[in-house]
Amino acid sequence: MRLRFFFLTLCLFILCPILFAQTGEWGDLLSYYASTGLTSNGQVCVNITPSTLLRYDFTSGERTRYSKLNKLSSANILQAKLLENRTLWVSYHSGRIDCLSETGSLQTILDLEEKVARGERTPLVDFILQDASQVVGISRDYIYIFQNQQLIHSFPLWGDNRAEALKLYGLLHISEVLYFATSDGVYRANGADVASTALERVGNLRGEIRSLLQVDGQLVALRNLSVGYELLRYEAGGWHSLTQRPYILKGVPCATSGGILLPEKGRVVQLSLTGAERTLFSDEGRTPEQQLRAVALCVSEGGEIYVSSAHRGLLRIAVDGSIESLSPVSPAFVTCGKVVATSSQGVILTNDEVDVDKRLAQDAPFLFFSTSSEGGENIYLSERTRITDLLILDTLRLRYAVSTSSAGLFIFEGNTLQEHYHAKNSPLPALAGGTTYINAMSRAADGGLYLFCGYEPRIYHLSSTKEWKSAQLKRQYDTQIVSLLTTPRGFLFFGSSDFAEITAIDPEPFFDRGEGIHSQFLQGDQQFHGSTTLSMALNRAGDAWIGTSFGLVHARNLRMLLKDELIPLGGVFVYDPVRGDGALFEGIAVDHVLNDAGDRLWVSRPNRGVMCVAPNQKQLIADLTEGNSKLPANQVTDLAYEAQTGKLYIATEGGVVSLITGAQEPTGNYANVRIYPNPVRPDFTGVLTIDGLVEDSYLKIVDSGGELVRELRSNGGRATWDLKNGRGNSVASGVYFVFISDAKAEQSYAGKFVVVR
Repeated sequence: MRLRFFFLTLCLFILCPILFAQTGEWGDLLSYYASTGLTSNGQVCVNITPSTLLRYDFTSGERTRYSKLNKLSSANILQAKLLENRTLWVSYHSGRIDCLSETGSLQTILDLEEKVARGERTPLVDFILQDASQVVGISRDYIYIFQNQQLIHSFPLWGDNRAEALKLYGLLHISEVLYFATSDGVYRANGADVASTALERVGNLRGEIRSLLQVDGQLVALRNLSVGYELLRYEAGGWHSLTQRPYILKGVPCATSGGILLPEKGRVVQLSLTGAERTLFSDEGRTPEQQLRAVALCVSEGGEIYVSSAHRGLLRIAVDGSIESLSPVSPAFVTCGKVVATSSQGVILTNDEVDVDKRLAQDAPFLFFSTSSEGGENIYLSERTRITDLLILDTLRLRYAVSTSSAGLFIFEGNTLQEHYHAKNSPLPALAGGTTYINAMSRAADGGLYLFCGYEPRIYHLSSTKEWKSAQLKRQYDTQIVSLLTTPRGFLFFGSSDFAEITAIDPEPFFDRGEGIHSQFLQGDQQFHGSTTLSMALNRAGDAWIGTSFGLVHARNLRMLLKDELIPLGGVFVYDPVRGDGALFEGIAVDHVLNDAGDRLWVSRPNRGVMCVAPNQKQLIADLTEGNSKLPANQVTDLAYEAQTGKLYIATEGGVVSLITGAQEPTGNYANVRIYPNPVRPDFTGVLTIDGLVEDSYLKIVDSGGELVRELRSNGGRATWDLKNGRGNSVASGVYFVFISDAKAEQSYAGKFVVVR
């Protein structure tokens, strides 16, 4: 009777906010800037990056993003080709192929994945539409015939002497003739049935042909030379040289009316069939953010040039010469090294890409600052250096610190550099060539910074009033990975990737007298001998979770170490209900670990994705990989958490994604409870979310008849419901009510929502 009375009171007095359903728990922070190519069919173009595609309609200006979060089946893109029938064919490094129709339907072709994985075949690098239903594709080694998105035939292309199969680089279709760019000249197939037609050499051209073009009805080939490249046109049965250049053309040329556009290094050049050339754009004298770094080009019917830029995404050069960016704001790189959440509105990322010589891929590394409104800017540092750590100093002023491997310390507010400290203007140490290496940073209790400089080895303290102090460490750490954290009471703890110990520092005696520093080897009730520290995180109770080279360690009562007492260390037992595994982290490196607002752990292991565990319940909550989730890659480079929204940022080799977790920072009362989506519509496949809760809230969900459907407990300030009753069955359509109270039953809340099936 008491429950039914509460139900009637609820109907009279409670009006819950009705919110739009979320589009999904995953968010897209993948790069649309780091372009690798461009494909066009005359009406639209598609800009290609290693993990995303951006489709742009020349007439309407409509932009459509494609990634693993939207339409695509993978994130490891090798090539894409927009065909004349407006279908988009996407080839992945794994050998997988996606065929995306204009209406958005997706057909995935998996015939080659297993063979590519075994090294028997290579992925496809180009496609051409042969007729209404037949598509011809090439890998470096084979020609493939597809009929109605089904692979029906494959075969190699043999050269004149048939002693060795030719390498294939490109395709071109002119009238009824299909041309192949190969490692030894140009070949053609006459007629629609490529598989049964003898391929013949076109003229006497020899050498490696990288691409083919049709310019005013004439066939043009780009040939690699021992030094540089050559453009040739085919006329009257012979090949005629248009131009030779003494440098490698890294981009892809484009055919225009009466000529060719060349994305040369630092220039966009227009070349006519007579050999005359004109420079349309040059990067010379321009700052990095103004440069094109073009990798591919296309031209619209209106004469506007579209540029695929290596670090600016899709650009348009109008007839008057003005340049407009068409890509959405995103990082100007793909592989992210560090990620931090500035607040509920922003995130900062760092570039971690290197070129084939293991150097930084761009002229200088840069940061990216993004807001929920998709504002932001790619920011270039003044020196070529690697970023070693990021730290938020003030979320309201968007103030953050950037430590580097050679250029010292940078402090920004938004996109503006405020301070720069290095060996010449500060006590920071100078290495060979005057460089300054900083391993890691942490916040100081006075609002300043602790800087870990392992080469010297010392820890520096930069106070909020710009005063410097430093003290000597017991060991030298060089360029080791160092996990440095500060407790809420201002004590420092750290571990490194080369020493099997954890160290505690009391800042006051340490910086004043060189005292107050104590260390303990990583050993406990499990065998952690030889383990080195890769990451550290604190929970609400003040205990530490330590990711080591041999597993996940729980360190209790860290303050004992400050008294030179041994702290209890133990392994983490986590039960996997699917595999029945109770030692998920034993003997496995844990390179990143953090706590969310519900005191759950998010853990990454090398090339194995991300796991979420509830250590107190010893349970596995989620095991996210590239194969079962929207993760673009299994190699995770960093994790960051924003407690106010409960958003987790996952940086990977294939880009950065965000995930709305089931935990959120708790509130002090129930004044701003949100229940969403409300109503729950038939096409919704996620979970019902209840935000704005007090810590350790208890929830009871009842139906319109007053019957108990499910009991829940919050994770921090958030609770989620999978829309199933206690027996595991999906609930029916109807009005449902939720009754909420805190652990002490001092505060309560009641709300309602609707489920539509």
